[in-house]
Amino acid sequence: MAKSRRMFLVLAAAALLLHAGVARAQATFHVDNTQAGASDGNDGSASSPWRTLGRCAAAMAAGDICLVAPDGVYDERVQQSQPGAAGVPVTYRAAAGIRPRVRGFTIGAGHVRVEGFEITSQGMSADNNRSIVFTGQEQVEIVDNIIHDTTREAVHAMDWSAGAPRARRCLVKGNVIANVGPPSGRLVGVQASCDGCLFEENDLSHFQDGFRVYGRENVLRNNVVHDVAEAELAGAHADAFQSFCNGSPAEDIAVHFLLLEGFSVRDMAGPDAHGFLINGTQDCGGSSTVIARYNSFCRIGSEIYYGDDNRAFGDHHKFYGNTIAAAGLVSADHIAMGFSGIERAGVFNNILFDAIVDRAPYSGYGLRPESGSQGDHNLAFLSAGQRAWGAPIGTDPHSVLNQDPLFAGLADDVLALQPGSPARDAGGPLTQVAASDSGSGTSLVVDDAHFFQPGWAGTSPDFLAVGAVDRVVEIRAIDYPTNTITLASPVSRTAGDRVWLFKDSSGRVVLHGGAPDIGAFELADCNVVGCPAQDGCHGVGTCDPQTGVCSNPRLPDGTACSGGTCQGGICTSPGGADAGADAGAGEPDAAPDVADRGPGATSSGCGCRIAGGDRGGAFLLALAWLASRRRSGAARPPTAARLPRR
Repeated sequence: MAKSRRMFLVLAAAALLLHAGVARAQATFHVDNTQAGASDGNDGSASSPWRTLGRCAAAMAAGDICLVAPDGVYDERVQQSQPGAAGVPVTYRAAAGIRPRVRGFTIGAGHVRVEGFEITSQGMSADNNRSIVFTGQEQVEIVDNIIHDTTREAVHAMDWSAGAPRARRCLVKGNVIANVGPPSGRLVGVQASCDGCLFEENDLSHFQDGFRVYGRENVLRNNVVHDVAEAELAGAHADAFQSFCNGSPAEDIAVHFLLLEGFSVRDMAGPDAHGFLINGTQDCGGSSTVIARYNSFCRIGSEIYYGDDNRAFGDHHKFYGNTIAAAGLVSADHIAMGFSGIERAGVFNNILFDAIVDRAPYSGYGLRPESGSQGDHNLAFLSAGQRAWGAPIGTDPHSVLNQDPLFAGLADDVLALQPGSPARDAGGPLTQVAASDSGSGTSLVVDDAHFFQPGWAGTSPDFLAVGAVDRVVEIRAIDYPTNTITLASPVSRTAGDRVWLFKDSSGRVVLHGGAPDIGAFELADCNVVGCPAQDGCHGVGTCDPQTGVCSNPRLPDGTACSGGTCQGGICTSPGGADAGADAGAGEPDAAPDVADRGPGATSSGCGCRIAGGDRGGAFLLALAWLASRRRSGAARPPTAARLPRR
């Protein structure tokens, strides 16, 4: 019996080895319904392609690629139920050229990537579903797509059921999302219940809320959120970002450990429009450690960060290094930032320019000082003239009041600071070394560690300057309850030493000179980041050291680009319509109020952190391409992945 058992085990092991040796090779399947011979009965090769993406969905396994040829229209909802695996996802990829158009994707498995498509309900069969759905899945990646004119939400990963799983470690990057839902009742651009997810470099316009995100350790950074008209909202209000609870503590959907960094938010109409809104969180136990930093806001209808009539509930929310310009506050909304129910909030190093109601009391922002909340080193200015500022901003020891921050070009939304700005090197530290710290080693104890993040959602951990602006060290981990930061290398310090942020989540240096600038843009940024080419029809720019603004030179007409040649800074195919003069023709009202801001402008949007050009102009290129595609088959536009990065 023992001998037989040993023989069975040997044979079983041999079978496993044999199976591993003949494991299925990763495959690339081809779809091209523009070919007359395309059929789902073919073998899926380049010379014998399939006709539908659904045929790919039925065949693909981990590591496989469904390569979709240019210019096809696929009136289908792709149902992907077979998972990929770590490092070998199931991938739907559009080949170079005119983006193939697809009605939608429902992703019911993890490790799936969707890249490079035009996804829309426009001209498709009725489909009362979101454009892309991946509720509860792991490592789904939605990258470099144009999603527009949708029936419902553009990207959705949300299940309101109690105990429903959240998505995990997902990526939503470089997408252009526009015209979400009906023209007179817009819906949410991206809604996701996630843990450890990253949303970056997306361009969103014409929505109700840009992002609604719930869960833990998520990062939203370097997104452009813009252009919402009040007529689109049907009585709702617009938010660039919102998170809330719907009344059931069991769902625990409030955000915790969230980073909102590098947003450019502008032109959101309505008296109740907000930049970032977290509200009603006492219904599920509150929210903790929300960090909003280095964001810019231009012409927002109401408060930027708001507690919604004391219904917000939580602790350690931090708002620092932001610029708010020309916020159109009305009615009783006197302040730009409200932290009505937040314990130990922090408001530091922000610019408020014409961002409160011109009516006393002039308080700038609201805190609950009895809760341990603090603010300091903020600049407040009303262009209408001098004002007597009250608490808290009027009593902060280092406020800069009634002084023009001297933006490089406010009329063009260039919020970089000129050299003579009173905000230059006027910012303060975020916290200090605690009295209980040992004074050496890699365990740094500070008064409040909640200003920093250790690499949520796979981003770079923050770098700190401790005691001196040139004494820089990387964070490895943070124990928030004890305010203990584990450092990558030891550093000597003394109790009371000041602590600044030196590098943000993308590794960008945010501290130059002897102290941080107040506001979102340091003048030296262009010298650090540079002015790279924004797309195939623009060259490398130069930075004006006096204004911190990048140039963005057009390449000569006739220069070869992907799928065609450059004409007026726009990549077009032979015979393609000029996308500059009639941007958005044939489309719903896209962004008429910014139609004059196209590529080639010397302004970089809101400062040189957006190196190389205005992403709003690239958005118009995308809409123009969508229109000209129907008329003449114009070449593929500059994709969101090629848009300027910060």
